[in-house]
Amino acid sequence: MSNRAEREQREDQALNRALIWFGGAIAAEALVLLVKRYYVDYWAEEAGIAQFLLRMFPILAVVAAVACAGCVYWSVQNIKKEKKTVVSIVLSIVSALVAVCAAIFALFTGNGVKAVLVLVPVVAVLALVYYLYQKEFFVVSVSSAAALCALWCMRQDPWSVKVYLLAVAALIVIALCVALTLYLKKDDGVLTVSGKRIRVFGKSTNYKIILGACGAAAVLVLASMVLGAAAAYYVMFAAVALLFVAAVYYTVKLM
Repeated sequence: MSNRAEREQREDQALNRALIWFGGAIAAEALVLLVKRYYVDYWAEEAGIAQFLLRMFPILAVVAAVACAGCVYWSVQNIKKEKKTVVSIVLSIVSALVAVCAAIFALFTGNGVKAVLVLVPVVAVLALVYYLYQKEFFVVSVSSAAALCALWCMRQDPWSVKVYLLAVAALIVIALCVALTLYLKKDDGVLTVSGKRIRVFGKSTNYKIILGACGAAAVLVLASMVLGAAAAYYVMFAAVALLFVAAVYYTVKLM
């Protein structure tokens, strides 16, 4: 098979996987709307269902988190034994998303449901970026998305302890993106897992752009934490502009 045919095959596979993510996002969005109907917009005679969901979401968050940890361990063992990891990785991702959504529902109730309604398409777009763009842009997108989610929550519920904890979580995500970038930089973009070398970033990667974008996202979150909700509203536009510039840069680079 020629190099062109192989490239086209890889592109088709990436597009199919991205479409699967979008299909899953549509199903998840429908499920969240169902939760909104019986958890937020319930009628008086349906209050019992809402109370049941309120008690169940913390339990579901813990169970899904434990399941995620188990699936991650399973994935690592499969990688070490050079077995197929598709099922274990998919289950890890799904259980992690369920844990996050259930925790948000339990902590923020109505506002949490609104946040997840936004979070689902964000995850779908990140999947599209992961499969169709350079992995460098995916890291930048994750850090920017984390910052935008934190800023949106600050705007919705200012000066809340829970929101500030989410902002700290966003900073942790950004820090992990920075740590991953610095780790890959030491080995020219190659990640070593159980002795197996996996190229993540291209050889021509500009690490300053990735680190600069992550640093800017962190500064925007910190500024909003200090200045409050009014600042968060305007800082969101700066975060969107940052992501747009990165998208243009990596799109041009992809051509």
